[in-house]
Amino acid sequence: MNDILRLAVDVPLRRLFDYRPPPGVDPDRLAPGVRLWVPFGRRRVVGVLIERPATTEVPAGKLRAAASLIDDTPVLDAALLELLLWSADYYHHAPAR
Repeated sequence: MNDILRLAVDVPLRRLFDYRPPPGVDPDRLAPGVRLWVPFGRRRVVGVLIERPATTEVPAGKLRAAASLIDDTPVLDAALLELLLWSADYYHHAPAR
């Protein structure tokens, strides 16, 4: 079972961020395109699930859990998410901000 979520977060850093699923949420319910509330510094911000990678470079002790699930179904369908990721790659910009 894959318990890593890679999210795009609207912050002034051009990268994606890894989190664990929110407590009490079955990770298998989480599909790319859903939104989650995530802790970011002292704030809570919205993140969009981009992928569920097998591994992360973040040490297990520092990997924070998402706070809660906003959407039960993805707000970005697979075709739109693919287009957004392609354009982010083409313009050499993370899919956030």
